Amino acid sequence: MRSRPNNMPIALITILVSLGLAWGGSPAASGAQDASTEVTQTLDPLGHDQSVISKQLGIPVQEVVLADQLDPTLDALDAAIREKATSAYSGLYVAYEPFRVVLLATDLGTARSIVSDAQFKAIAPYVVLQQVSLTLSQMETLQMMLASSGVNPAYGSDIDVRTNQVVLLAAPGQSADLTTSLVSLGVAPQVRIDEISNPADAQATQIYGGLHLSIPWPSDGLPNDCTSGFSVLKTGGVEGVLTAGHCMNTAGYLGNELEFKEGWNGTNTDSEWFGTPGLDDMARVADSPATWRYIEGKQGRSQQHVGDNVCHWGLGLDLAGLPMQCGGIQSINYLPSWVPNATSTYIRVNANCTGGDSGGPWFKGTDAYGVHSGGNDLGGLCAYTAINYPLSKFDLTMLFH
Repeated sequence: MRSRPNNMPIALITILVSLGLAWGGSPAASGAQDASTEVTQTLDPLGHDQSVISKQLGIPVQEVVLADQLDPTLDALDAAIREKATSAYSGLYVAYEPFRVVLLATDLGTARSIVSDAQFKAIAPYVVLQQVSLTLSQMETLQMMLASSGVNPAYGSDIDVRTNQVVLLAAPGQSADLTTSLVSLGVAPQVRIDEISNPADAQATQIYGGLHLSIPWPSDGLPNDCTSGFSVLKTGGVEGVLTAGHCMNTAGYLGNELEFKEGWNGTNTDSEWFGTPGLDDMARVADSPATWRYIEGKQGRSQQHVGDNVCHWGLGLDLAGLPMQCGGIQSINYLPSWVPNATSTYIRVNANCTGGDSGGPWFKGTDAYGVHSGGNDLGGLCAYTAINYPLSKFDLTMLFH
């Protein structure tokens, strides 16, 4: 089974929900689409997420809190090294137990000088410098060369800055042919092949992120539903909501037809947006069937790092009876196989996602991180479009509380 986005093509889920069941025979969640559900605000959303991240990922909560406290300084450090040590920069990542920031470069001289600057005094004790053989630019060039040479792993490719390698995400049994291709191209030492056991799947009144969008509209009886992402504003005053670009361009919410505005499913963006006439657009996202949190800021791709922790919510998780899912960012250079002509700019997270989650919000605390694109069904591979790409492509701003 080939990779595809996580909208809702699974008839079984519809059958289970009609019987009042979710996975495993437990009672189905009422879902954010049910207008009778009383929803309340999640208080202290960042503290809530830190607790969930600590529990789900097994990271000491004090280290999760420390990482968040140092994140603005880490953003500034990363930007400074990218600017002043471009020719040597190989990436960085956050690690835990103990908490540390590992900075990788082919030449450590400039990086060492930058880290010692007084403005980075707070984070310097946690920085570990590691010399590697390939720059990030070289790995990005290699990744795109493999794609253009017809090396097509079933689930796309990625860059693992931690091991300084390009990674091919293969289906079981595909490794031998891929290895032959890598040897013939003379790049085998710089490339790792990881086999993925579960097929990767793109996951498809007040309105806001994390709600059930009926797709298409009116319904054709087939389960292709997706999740709303974030509330947005177009220059000129038109309000609307983001979702995934691979979802259809007709949608409704609680009996209200939405107006398709713009969409794109390719290169760096798997997103589209709908106008929401007659609906009250709110600067918030759902994080369970009964709770929500305000959105007060955003983190673009350049502010996201390997090892950062993020969370998401969507229709698929709701129907499967699962809570909000959190995970660590594995890469900011993922090249998903299901996005046409994709660039290696998607964010890959080690978390659970499933059919119906497509278009849903990725967030931490009250910050928006991205719009869900796809993953392998509850198999620990999820990917999203970083929030800066659809905002730029469609000339949108976000609604903030």
